[in-house]
Amino acid sequence: MPGRVFILGAGASREDTKHAKLPMPLANDFFLAEYINEHWHSPDYGYTFAESNLASILSRYFGLQFAIDGEKVLSNKSVNIEEVLTFLDNYENVYLATNYQKDIFIKAKQELLSFIHYVILNTPAHCSPEFVHRLSNNKSDGALKKKQIRRAIAAFRMHNAILSNIKREDSVISFNWDLIVDSILWANKKEHYFHMRDQLLNPFIIAHRGAPDFGYFSADDLHQGYFLKLHGSVNMACCTNRDCLRHQFPILFDEFEAETPSLQQCNICFSPLEVLILPPLVNKTYRSNRFFRLQAGLAASKLNIATEIIVLGYSFPVFDFEANSLMRLARLNPKEEEAGSEDFLERIIIVNPQVTNRRYIKRITDLFGLSHSKRMHGHKVQLLLYKKIDDFIENFMKGKK
Repeated sequence: MPGRVFILGAGASREDTKHAKLPMPLANDFFLAEYINEHWHSPDYGYTFAESNLASILSRYFGLQFAIDGEKVLSNKSVNIEEVLTFLDNYENVYLATNYQKDIFIKAKQELLSFIHYVILNTPAHCSPEFVHRLSNNKSDGALKKKQIRRAIAAFRMHNAILSNIKREDSVISFNWDLIVDSILWANKKEHYFHMRDQLLNPFIIAHRGAPDFGYFSADDLHQGYFLKLHGSVNMACCTNRDCLRHQFPILFDEFEAETPSLQQCNICFSPLEVLILPPLVNKTYRSNRFFRLQAGLAASKLNIATEIIVLGYSFPVFDFEANSLMRLARLNPKEEEAGSEDFLERIIIVNPQVTNRRYIKRITDLFGLSHSKRMHGHKVQLLLYKKIDDFIENFMKGKK
């Protein structure tokens, strides 16, 4: 069965944590004073945020100003974290020889990755499925396991309302670094998604006989559902040694190990590890390691044969070129389709406050070829728009039970 494809962007995580003390931050929120004061732990770094290399970069190159009021940091504004990470990533990989103070830039990037990691991992009610899975079946740990599952379902009601009803052939593509989808899939006993992910992470698994160009996966495997995190995850890390096998196949951490990936070593070459976050914006490339390439290939294949594509809280950024390429592949074939030909796509559903924005809708119709869907898909593809996730759950998801 082709199945449906659910695509989740940052807006989905934000919506499901909006009642928390600090909700999951959007790209422009990370450097707000409240996030810095809550999540920058000076003992972990050995200095305050105002004394950090990252603060120097933000002040010098992005115009942010930081002041100290007692033990609290005050900031005059925030800036898009992806722009900052792009700047530091470009410096490290392209412009390294242009400044004698290069150590400041390299350390600032390390501080930024650590800060991103800590902010996301400490979202309320976050629970790594790897931690739950490793709990033994004795009475005390069994009770803790049930508590963690109930906690995740109660905390992330929107994700649970949607993902508890997905079928085995449905796939979930997340552009988020957090573990909300992970927690809900595990809480609802959707364990096969993690078995398939573990195959992607295992460098020693034997390929299926006759498998085409999908890495380890045969055509039959494509009719199973996958959980794909195309921009990385806070519970994954890769080896910083590019020649190491673990640079291509990341290491998976449980909840407690994931708090300090910088203190862990590669289990093959013992080089330092770095949290697996895909470099942002125009630098985003699925070619950075084999794990990302395998995920992207599977995502393209699942979009290719999807019956429905449901997009939640994703803004379709103009400069996320590789993600945009994936969306275009939902058109199935490069040639025009004839009426009655086999094309699976029936409808595309967009859930986003921006659905009232004509430019946003025009961008979607262009990416998926909806303005001429009969010519592209062989039949009319329905486009459904929801401004609020609650409306989508009430009017669409409940009718699918």
